Amino acid sequence: YKELGKGDFDDVMSRIDILLEKKKVDPHKLDLWGWGSGGYLSAWALTQTDRFKTIIVGQGVSNLISQVGTTSSPSLLQAIMGEPFWKDRKAWEEQTPISHVNNMNTPTLLQYGNDNDIILPSQGEELYFPLKTRGIPVEMIIYRGQSYSFSSPHVTLLAIQDLEEWLEKYLTPAL
Repeated sequence: YKELGKGDFDDVMSRIDILLEKKKVDPHKLDLWGWGSGGYLSAWALTQTDRFKTIIVGQGVSNLISQVGTTSSPSLLQAIMGEPFWKDRKAWEEQTPISHVNNMNTPTLLQYGNDNDIILPSQGEELYFPLKTRGIPVEMIIYRGQSYSFSSPHVTLLAIQDLEEWLEKYLTPAL
């Protein structure tokens, strides 16, 4: 309730710490990828840590205030936040990834479908602009004719290939 990013982020990071402690993962090859609410979590992580070599935001919300005004289902976000943003703007801004733009330093891939009334590609564009302007490697891919959940197996495969290329670029050690 009134906490979208911090609790989930803390849970993910504590699990990563356990895996690192048990030497189950390589600390130099950590990446984070999420879709939908996981995309929001990825956007949030982008503003909270530099531990990841790359972050992939899939169909993620970057600005809670603009999201609630453009989504086809604003009631869910308002229920989570407890009230409309104009009644507690500070709480909404604290949970909004782009409010912490100065903390973003990780190469980021943004993936969005353009035929979507739940999370519009403009949410990705709001992340893309400050990353690009600050010189942080970023790529935004918009998949035409795709909604929140991709309906075309061909486009799903293409999105996975784009993801693999991005990961190879940022997780493959230089020889």
